[in-house]
Amino acid sequence: MNHKMKKMVAVGLTAGILSSMLVTAGAAQADTAYNQMIVQQETTGNIYTSMFTGRWDNQQVNGFTGNYSVYVPANFEYCSPGVILLTPDEVTAADWLDSALGTAWQEIADANGIALVVVEPQGGSWNLDQQSTQRDDEAYLYGIYGKLTSKADANPSVFDLNERALYMVGYGEGGTAANQMAMLWPALFAGVVSVGGEAVSTDVANTLGNSISYPFAESTTAGREENNLPNREIPVRTWQIEIGENSLKDTVDYWLDTNDLSSASTETANDYATVVTNLKEDGSERPEQVWYSSAADESAVAPAVIYHEFLQPVQRFVGDPGGYLEWTIQHTNDGTHGFFLSEEKVDGHTRRWYTYVPESYDGTHDVPLVVAMHGYSSAISAFTGDSRWQNVADKYGFIVVFAQAYVGDGAYSEESCIPVPIWNNASPVYLNSSDSSPDDVAFIKYLVDTTKDDYSIDASRVYATGHSNGSGMTWKLAQDAPEYFTAVAPIGLNWGSYPGYAADSGTVDFSGCAENEYLLPVWCMTGEFDLGEADNYSADNRNGKTVAYWKAMNGTGNVGVKTTEIRATRSPHTYSTTTYSGENNAPLVRFTQISNNCHSYMEDIAFMVWEEFFSQYSRGEDGTLYYNGQEVEKNDGSLSETFTDVDDHWASDAITTTVDDLGLFTGTDAGAFSPDETMTRAMFMAVLYRMDINAQASSCDSGFADVPESAYYANAVTWAVENGIASGASATTFEPDAAVTREQIVTLLYNYAKYQGMDTTASVSLDSFTDAASVSKYAAQAMQWAVGAQVMNGRTTTTLEPQGIATRAEVAQLLVNFNALI
Repeated sequence: MNHKMKKMVAVGLTAGILSSMLVTAGAAQADTAYNQMIVQQETTGNIYTSMFTGRWDNQQVNGFTGNYSVYVPANFEYCSPGVILLTPDEVTAADWLDSALGTAWQEIADANGIALVVVEPQGGSWNLDQQSTQRDDEAYLYGIYGKLTSKADANPSVFDLNERALYMVGYGEGGTAANQMAMLWPALFAGVVSVGGEAVSTDVANTLGNSISYPFAESTTAGREENNLPNREIPVRTWQIEIGENSLKDTVDYWLDTNDLSSASTETANDYATVVTNLKEDGSERPEQVWYSSAADESAVAPAVIYHEFLQPVQRFVGDPGGYLEWTIQHTNDGTHGFFLSEEKVDGHTRRWYTYVPESYDGTHDVPLVVAMHGYSSAISAFTGDSRWQNVADKYGFIVVFAQAYVGDGAYSEESCIPVPIWNNASPVYLNSSDSSPDDVAFIKYLVDTTKDDYSIDASRVYATGHSNGSGMTWKLAQDAPEYFTAVAPIGLNWGSYPGYAADSGTVDFSGCAENEYLLPVWCMTGEFDLGEADNYSADNRNGKTVAYWKAMNGTGNVGVKTTEIRATRSPHTYSTTTYSGENNAPLVRFTQISNNCHSYMEDIAFMVWEEFFSQYSRGEDGTLYYNGQEVEKNDGSLSETFTDVDDHWASDAITTTVDDLGLFTGTDAGAFSPDETMTRAMFMAVLYRMDINAQASSCDSGFADVPESAYYANAVTWAVENGIASGASATTFEPDAAVTREQIVTLLYNYAKYQGMDTTASVSLDSFTDAASVSKYAAQAMQWAVGAQVMNGRTTTTLEPQGIATRAEVAQLLVNFNALI
């Protein structure tokens, strides 16, 4: 083995030559025009700079009066930062952009490849008193934000904004307006500066700050009611610059409170301002800071200082309610370790990627490789901040390749969209024609092969992961290049390259997919407030069909084991995972629902995927999969066929259905179902928990002294009690090992049916049974429903035996009967 290290030299990037081009043709003609532009950009310019650059004045928002201007420099690359600039009263956006300050900001934009959006007040003055007879400035500015984040080409000043790096700077009265906008929409901005504005009035600050926030910037409603999070509890990094006699003390105090900066915080001074901050555990400064200073006039603090010293160092990332502020990733290296940018022609297309080499790498031994792919309209420079896979690599000593998607024409909405980075994963939103479409499977394979040539890579441990459109690319690789990977983790999207995807109905038919000869473990995750179906799981939606397909592909059993884990690097999220295992209990298919999370790929996800999944798998040279060193072979997925004690049993059909089709039961031991064994409370809680794939327990701690957090049924007990399905035997005990009676079983099923919103009106008299009087009072209504709905029959034609202990076989039959009602 030749162990080697290689310095990667960043290729100098040329500016794009296409600017200010507008497409006004119909959708089909626009697609053709865009494809021609992509080909021309590849030939004559830098494919990763925007095709739409220049200056646009007199831009408007539907439903509002007022103008704004947009300036996009020729070197603006896809998914780059933007600064919103609010003018003083009586100054138009176009005039301000032509002023000395505006020119200075344009120079900053040209030097750093960032976009500028200059906004003027309506009628010459900002509505700082929130008068109902004047324009709602916050609503107007949010309308501009909506246009900035849209890729629709109906907007002539459209560009691909990096929403993590949106900043706002206001001058004069515009500084006050900037503070007020940040008070109402704090989750949108990574940094806000007021230069010469007056303090926001206490009444206005309280009204805006006490309003309930829209915690996930990508949606105006998702999670709002659930979180009930006031705006003033979302940190915003701000710099308040006083001019003359204007005092900003009240506004400074507001932001100190919002950023949880108290008298115990650290107050220092730099060359520009007094800085109030808190410290991280390692002693470094947190990004949630308040700066304040004074200056002689608005031009005294140079735009270069505002941008480079205050704004650019921090970005706001999504995932937590309100997002979170973090230092901008610096993509640097020391010549041996760090980020190395590569750019070269691959199959006629200019392709980019970052290779991240951890400090521990010395080339003397083989290390694993993770390929990470960003989402639609994003970039490698953004995904390093989202996922922070480099932090996982630093801790565990492996190499990460962050792959950049090529520029393509996609339509993620009904509107025609400009070309942006998009993976060619054969999804229906990918509109490129063949003359400009790269083969992204071939590109990723090339990256893996090239990285193996350049570094000492353990070929048995190569993994792929991606978010959103990059998740679709991960699914595509799982289909078309499984031999290259040991395991994959698609996050935030559970469809991708499937031939049977129907765009009009959003359905997936996997019948057109070829069977994979390789066992390929998959772990997919979606958030509670994710896009589309989010984390909802049903047999008929994309989540359910994707899981079902990969269960069949990997030959797992149909019984999903549900676990709950809470991770809280920043805000706590509950990860509810259903795992379908194969031989040697290898978790071959996992589906995770993330609580209080939007469309995002967080650092906690990267650590979970590595620590609990990727690191446990390796693959032999012959393609054999190993889980923690043990060989894993594919089986046919039929668990019931391994049971030796059910063939001649009266409930054999019900047992087979509940095990193989419904996935509700497992065996009691290898090769045994134990049909006549009694059913315990713990067993039945686990069964009901599996029955509702969307069930999520708040924690593993049920509050009962006899339910250990590590018990297989702990989550199920917590969930059942929280939802009124079951209750404890006492205030402190659950008695999980107690056998359940027949009337207890139907009572629990009755409660479950009500929890699911099912029709429970079916009811019959029990008088035909001679032991009807022995039915407990608490169980009478449930028993009448169970018999009336034909969920339960008598043990004999004349007796119910409600106090009789229920066997596993009887419960299997009850569950088959119950499932017929769903």
